[in-house]
Amino acid sequence: MIMRKVWVIIPFVLFSIIGIAVLGQLSDQETTKEYTNNAMERNLSDDVKLNFLKEPNNIAAISTGYYSLPAVVSDPFVLMDDDGYHLFYSNAFCYDGISYLYTHDQNDLNTGCDIYKGLFTIGYAFSSDKGITWEFRAEPVILNGVAKWDQQIEIANIVKVDDELVMFYSAYGPENYGRYQISAAN
Repeated sequence: MIMRKVWVIIPFVLFSIIGIAVLGQLSDQETTKEYTNNAMERNLSDDVKLNFLKEPNNIAAISTGYYSLPAVVSDPFVLMDDDGYHLFYSNAFCYDGISYLYTHDQNDLNTGCDIYKGLFTIGYAFSSDKGITWEFRAEPVILNGVAKWDQQIEIANIVKVDDELVMFYSAYGPENYGRYQISAAN
């Protein structure tokens, strides 16, 4: 019994010491914001623009909640290539057993897609005109897993490895008390 208590206390003490050391290092900085800004200044070259202007004319590039548009477009990740912009986004999809529906009309809730019971996963859209207009793919780019840890998928981040795209994403489900986990797909 004493041995169990020691093994429980040792990690707690170790993590506490590490935490105090990290906090001590952070307290040397005037503020967390200054610490972050200094890190950005060290890692970014002088030619990187950090002031962003909304375009075009400060209107939304994509509005949601209307028929023929996705119910939700959140957590955007845009990959640019010679063809244009490739948008990966989190959305609720409905599946009727035959096809997916990524949209609902907030003015007509009889469209058959209840986004609150939908499949949360990653959608895709393409723009050839620098984000002015978008063409949306009707199906998700990745399906949720059958395992209990990835029943809901969101927040795509794409990297190119050689000639292949690899998607990293967040997933959660009832396994592990609904904790978010990160996975990859190619």
